[in-house]
Amino acid sequence: MNKGIARLTIAAGAVFLLVPLSLSAQKSRPPLSPSHLKLLSFTLEESTLADVESRLGSSSPGACSQEADASKMICYVSGGANKTSVTFESGPSGGWSVLDGFKVASSKIGSPCKLQCSRTDAIGSEIQTGGGLRLGLTKAKLLSLLGRPSKISGNRYTFEWSSKRRMSKADIAKFKQPPEEPFWSVDDTVEVVMAQSGVIEFEVHHTVFD
Repeated sequence: MNKGIARLTIAAGAVFLLVPLSLSAQKSRPPLSPSHLKLLSFTLEESTLADVESRLGSSSPGACSQEADASKMICYVSGGANKTSVTFESGPSGGWSVLDGFKVASSKIGSPCKLQCSRTDAIGSEIQTGGGLRLGLTKAKLLSLLGRPSKISGNRYTFEWSSKRRMSKADIAKFKQPPEEPFWSVDDTVEVVMAQSGVIEFEVHHTVFD
């Protein structure tokens, strides 16, 4: 059977109905725009926790889990009245040093993770990713920006992307034996919490593995 064609057979009359599959079924979803991996002057998979502290000041590291491989996190809160908070994190994908996630939250939402956030005037409620994801976006603008969510649970919207990236010669040289398929698997996830006023929290995670 040719790809992109669904075939329905009506047995007795040997009648065939050919129906083109939808474009969404034929094409995989393109990866998340790299612009959404950027916040302030920091980029996931490139910047480190040390880079963040060098610019924003020191912050007490913490974690939201007791698991051995829990992500290391540092948190900052706006020195202004809006009290917007930003959390940067690094887990196994980043070797607990290179950034693999961040979260921006309005003061309107509480956090189950109790971190000691350092105050800074470098952030405010207008903070956004390089691609324009920010607090206050309406649902319509959010969907226009990120497309259709992979999952909706109450007021939480989850967007997911998976892609492959060819390894460089330097990457391959790090393996004891050359991998059969020299590609990194890249998973990107954006989770957004909505309220009537618009987006009140968003977090971006970027995981790279072999």
